[in-house]
Amino acid sequence: MTETLEQVKTALHKHHSTCVLLTRDGRMLESSLSGVSPLSDWLQKDSELLRGASIADRVVGKAAALLMLYGGVREIYADVISEHAAVCLGERCVPFYEGERVPYIVNRTHTGICPMEKLCLDTNLPREAYERILRKQEEMARQRGEAH
Repeated sequence: MTETLEQVKTALHKHHSTCVLLTRDGRMLESSLSGVSPLSDWLQKDSELLRGASIADRVVGKAAALLMLYGGVREIYADVISEHAAVCLGERCVPFYEGERVPYIVNRTHTGICPMEKLCLDTNLPREAYERILRKQEEMARQRGEAH
């Protein structure tokens, strides 16, 4: 594992974040948002923010992996990674390290597959996944009665 990836992994655990990003210009960003929200938020604010970055995430399913590919990350550490995400990243030759590999990411109620991972199972196209995820997040926000 590279020194920069060790740095973001350490920050992830030390600060109890859900996701830590070290940009190519040396800025460290941390999030405590759940799911793919840190990634989708960062991409919406600045589409170039992830390009060449090192990232550490608590849980990486296929949706998160595709968002990372869409953003152009350089390397990834995941505490937990799904088999779907590992295959996706491996096919794109993006270096990743994991704490644990699981068949799939479970939903928050532990009753089945994560809705975002399920949403992306049938695509390997990062842009398509990004667009699907944004639509799903907007739909979920509407259902909760939130403006997004």
